[in-house]
Amino acid sequence: MRRRRGPVHREPNGTYLVTLDDTTRDALLGFLDELEGLLASSPDDHRIARLHPGAYPLDSEKNDEWAGYMRPELDASRKAAIETARHVLSTHDPLDESQIMAFMRVLNSLRLVLGTLLGVESEEAEPSDETLEGNDHMAAQWSLYEFCGWLLEWTVGALSGEDL
Repeated sequence: MRRRRGPVHREPNGTYLVTLDDTTRDALLGFLDELEGLLASSPDDHRIARLHPGAYPLDSEKNDEWAGYMRPELDASRKAAIETARHVLSTHDPLDESQIMAFMRVLNSLRLVLGTLLGVESEEAEPSDETLEGNDHMAAQWSLYEFCGWLLEWTVGALSGEDL
């Protein structure tokens, strides 16, 4: 089944296009700056906990050792993906698969951080009316979380060929 053309799609020649308006691109670029700042924060910062899940949750000594080896590599990979996502959002050029994959990883990282801030425990999580009542900041965070999920879905669909 062919999906309607969305904000991320694969071209017949195998390249990808991200078609977002300039206001949305600028906003996402700002969120990339915030994500990069969080990656530079303390390893114990709770906001990035989901970006660094432990390999040995029942053994803190092994987990700390693993984190010592892997965290610098994971952070370097995320920073490179953020740079690629900046390029994606700063141009309207066709993208290759590695660029769209990096963009997808950054969208996922943004969702993980937002999910942590919002206390999301499952995919079905939604804010209650009581949570949002009188709290515009929380409503904005939920909207961004949902937007990133929507954009991530389109990106995955383009990569899997569902939009052809």
